[in-house]
Amino acid sequence: KNHKFTTAYSAARIIGRKGLKQGIKVLRSSVDSSDSLLQANALLALGRLADIDSIPLIEHAMERTRNPLVLIHAATALDELHSVGSIPLLMELLKLHRAPPFLRDEVILSIAGILGFGEWFYGHYARFLEGAHLGVESLE
Repeated sequence: KNHKFTTAYSAARIIGRKGLKQGIKVLRSSVDSSDSLLQANALLALGRLADIDSIPLIEHAMERTRNPLVLIHAATALDELHSVGSIPLLMELLKLHRAPPFLRDEVILSIAGILGFGEWFYGHYARFLEGAHLGVESLE
């Protein structure tokens, strides 16, 4: 909650990595931060802490921003939370005309993770990105 735009994002990251559940309240309050690095790390930390009560908060943050960093971290948080109910929102991100390819890739991988086949899918998708024919060959 202190030192926005400097070290607060690092504290959020540590809270998530160390599994410090007592940090959930301050992480939730950081989801609305104007510091996008803090916001992104707070979202991911909530996912890592398995805070399913924060799913609506994470989804709301996704709806309010077009910042790719925040969107990627939010999608990853929803993957960590196995939030099947969030798949329609993630699919909406794929429909954005100005969504950069790297954002679409991360959203696709998050959806695969939520559905439970992320590890299997990743290799095939990476081959597909190298060349469509490689992805098809890989699946065959």
